[in-house]
This record gives sequence, C-alpha cells and structure tokens, in this order.
Amino acid sequence: MADQITPQRLLEKTCVVETLMLKTAQLTNLVSMLQQSETVRKLKFRVQKEKHFEDDFFRRLVGVDQHSVRHVNASRQSFSPSTMAGLSWSLRQPLCALARLQIEITKQDLFVQFVLSLGENKSLTDLSIRFDGRGEETFALATAMSTNQTLHSLTLRWAITETECVKFAKALKKNTSLTHLDLKKNSIGDRSAIALGKLLKRNTTLQHLSLSETEISDSGLLSFSESLRKNSTLTSLSLREFSKVQAERTSKVYENLLSCPSLKRFKESNEETTDLTAFLQKSTWLHDLQVSGQAIDRLLHSLKGYKHLKYLKLKTCVSANPATPIKFRIPVSLSHLELIDCVMSPETEKRLLRKLSKSTSLKTLTWKGRYPKLYPKLEHFISSSTSLTALNLSGMESQKGCEDAVCAVGRALGVNESLRVLNLSYCAINDAAMGALADGIKLNKTLKDLDMSHCGFAQLGSLPQAIANHPSLEMLDISHHRLRSLSIEGLKMIVTGKVPLVRFDIHYCRFNVKEVVALANQCGVSVNSERCPHGYSSEDDEDDEDSESEGSISGDSDDGGGSDVSEDY
Repeated sequence: MADQITPQRLLEKTCVVETLMLKTAQLTNLVSMLQQSETVRKLKFRVQKEKHFEDDFFRRLVGVDQHSVRHVNASRQSFSPSTMAGLSWSLRQPLCALARLQIEITKQDLFVQFVLSLGENKSLTDLSIRFDGRGEETFALATAMSTNQTLHSLTLRWAITETECVKFAKALKKNTSLTHLDLKKNSIGDRSAIALGKLLKRNTTLQHLSLSETEISDSGLLSFSESLRKNSTLTSLSLREFSKVQAERTSKVYENLLSCPSLKRFKESNEETTDLTAFLQKSTWLHDLQVSGQAIDRLLHSLKGYKHLKYLKLKTCVSANPATPIKFRIPVSLSHLELIDCVMSPETEKRLLRKLSKSTSLKTLTWKGRYPKLYPKLEHFISSSTSLTALNLSGMESQKGCEDAVCAVGRALGVNESLRVLNLSYCAINDAAMGALADGIKLNKTLKDLDMSHCGFAQLGSLPQAIANHPSLEMLDISHHRLRSLSIEGLKMIVTGKVPLVRFDIHYCRFNVKEVVALANQCGVSVNSERCPHGYSSEDDEDDEDSESEGSISGDSDDGGGSDVSEDY
C-alpha cells in the first residue's frame, strides 16, 4: 500500500520521493512540505497530468534557498509550456541549486528554450534529455555547450541529428567540464563520427562515450577509431548494435580501438562481429569488457595476461570446438561475470565452473538464458566459493531440468557462507525444488535478498517457516504467482517471524492480502501488494482521473532516473 505523504514522513526519508497521480492542490502541498524538509533532496515523478502542474511549480521546487531539491527525475513526465518556462527561468538564476535532472520534452520550441537556458546555468552537473518532438534542425545545443562549463554528464535520446551533432562536436572543443557523453539512439552517422573523432584528438576531459544504436557505418567507425590513437583520456567506449557496420571490414577498427592504452571499458554487441581474441591479447589494461558472438573458450584463453579486468560480460558466445577443448584461466582480478545465452560444451562448462570455484575475487555471477547443466559442478561451485556475494540464475522456466538446477542451488545454500543476493526469478520451481530451497534457507545465515518472482508455484510448502526464522534476510520477492488462499497463513508467518524483513513483494497474487499488509505495517515491513484484490492499484488510479490518489515515499536507491541512462555500465 502507498504511504500517505506527511511532513513527518518526508523528514524521515533521505531518498527518492515518488508521487502517484497527484492533483494540483496535492502537488502544491508537496512542494510546501519539501521546502520544510531538511533531508529530502531527490524527487522522482511517475506520470502526472500536465494540467495539474502550476506555472510556478519549478520556480518553487528548485528555488534558491537551502531547502531546494537537488535532484529531479521527470524522465517520463510531460509539462505544459508555462511550467517548462518556469523550469528554464529557474535554471538561469545565479543561485539555482538543482544539480541533477532527467527530463522528457515533447515540443521543439520548449526544447530550444530549455537548452538555451543551459548556457547561463551554473548548477547542473548531470543532465539527461529525452526529446520526442523532432522538427526542424536547431543548433541550440551547440550554442549552450559553447558557454556551459559546469555539466559533467550529458545524455541525449533522439535529441540530435547529423548536422546538429557536427556543430555540437565543434562547440565541445571549448568545453572543459564534460566527462560523460551518451549519444545512444540518436540519428547520427559518419559525419558525426568523424567530427567526434576530431574532438577526441584535442579533448582532454571526456572519459565516457556511448555511440550505441546509431547510424554510423564501417567507414565512419574506422575514421573515428583512428582518432583514438591520439587520445589519452577516454576510458569507456560503448559501440553496440550498429546496423550499417559490416563484420568483415571491422578488423582494423578493433585493432585501433583496442590499442588505445587509456581505454579501460569496451562494450561491443553487434551480432556479426570479428574475432576479437587476437586484439584482446594485447589489451591487458582493460577493466571492463562486454562482447558478443565470440568463441567463449578462445576468448577466455586470450585473457590470461589480464591483471586488472574486473567486469566481463559475454553474450551469445559458444564453445569454439567441442571436440578439441581449449584450456583457459580466469583473470585473478575478475569480480563480476555475466553470461547471457551462451552455449557451452560440457567440457567447457566443467572447466569454467572448476575455475570459478577456485576464484577468490569473484563476487557476482549472472548466468542467464542457458543455465549450467552440470548440477553437481554447479552445487560444488556455490558451496565452495568464499567470495561470491550475488548469484543471478533467472530465466530458466522453460528449460528442461531447471528444477534439478534449483535443487542444486538449494543444497548449496545450506553450506555457502558468503552469498548475500540470490535471484531465481522466472525459474520453474516444483515441490521438490521448493523443499530443497527451504532446507537450504534453514541452514543459511548470510542471505539478505531473495527473488523468487514468476516461478510458477501455487503453494509455499515449508518455505514460510524457513524464512520466518532466517537471521539476515531483508528483502523477499514472491510476486506474480497464483498463490492459493491457504498461503495466507504462511505469509503471516513470514511478516511476524524473527526474520529482519524490510521489504516484502507479493503483488499480483490472487487472494485478499489485507490482513498480511496490516500485520506487516505493525512489524515495520514495507509490502508491495499492487494488483492484489484488496482495493488498491496505482494503475487503476491512472485510468480514473477522478479517483482519489495517495502519495508514496520510496526507500529504493536512485537508479539513474528510470531512463535508459543506466543501461550502460
């Protein structure tokens, strides 16, 4: 259930505030309470009606006093011209306190007005703009960025064209503050790539650049990559899903990119790609590598000299030759490994799990799509690992033998002493798997976050008793199940047990959970019970303009704005 917004509740929170379909008077009251709060500095909107925002909403919200909000996330919210004018006016004020802003703009004149205000702004350091009102080309961004010297991070979605990007890149030659530039999903091509390459020859501040899902061809990418040879500051580069790049002509591109000694993070995910192993053998300075379509054992073999690699993501990779397996080692520095839809031979999988079991640095493992089929090896890996803190095996619901893999995880839980986070969402869990998990949870002492959503079970078995007595579990998700009404006693046992539960997610279950929510509130447990038949649904409020709405305060950490800004690692 959503919490009622009160000044007392606001004073308790130091994180994101979410508003659910508030009317004009409620929004006005919210701003007044925020002005009184000494702790809340972040405000996140869900979809509101434009007419409910008063003209001076932003003038009051991000004003110049010490209680002004510092971070506004309105990435999925549209505003009227008068409200946007108030925001532009606020940004021009010398004492404006707003530092981070995610916003969506739907009309070109409002976009120009807003962007030009950036030239005078002295407070914004992080800005994300989603622009869905493309009309005639405007060079407002180039004009603003030629004078702005405070922005550190700029993310643009559908906000800039080819000609505009060329002007924009030239304007950035005068900029000395921007370190993060994300141009993903913009209509830019080879001319933009060449202009950005020329910028990188001279620029000494830009560290992160994303050109994913743009219209750059192989010739433009080649010109851009050659420019990197003269750059010594770019540390992160994202090149994903280029529809116009031909795989057979990219060898020189990768040679240029992976020979850049300052580059620490490299992301590439084109379906038809060049074999990168020869280039990767020389790029031992990489910290973060994300690639797809490679021969997994050959790629891992090419990483044997790496001493700094911490994050490795492999997507749709396959074993090179099952008949003649290639020996490989896991980099000693690797802390995060992600395997998405990778097809491995039994020998490769066996070797990988054995190497991971011996790792003392691996903290997070995500194995999605095609899960490990060597269940004893999987169980041994989880049981013996002393460094693993997060395991994600989601997405196994339609695969044969999924229940056996979940049983192996359950047995290993009773032995493992390091795991904090376990994600089994979308895994098919039958009665045997549920029993194995319950037995493992009874013996486990370290788990803090357990996700068992979308697993297809209709009863909880002995799981409630195991969870109710767990000494450390704080977050539990068993949402999206057709739980029977008999499960209500099990849910009550969980919220009233000794377990130090903070958040409990049971939304989309099929019976009235009013009693469970009431008990949880008495025990200080936050319950997400949307779409349960007890009368409340935020989506129903959105469909009914005249319905009475409440505000809620979320204790979740900021996720980067709810936009796709955070898609890139």
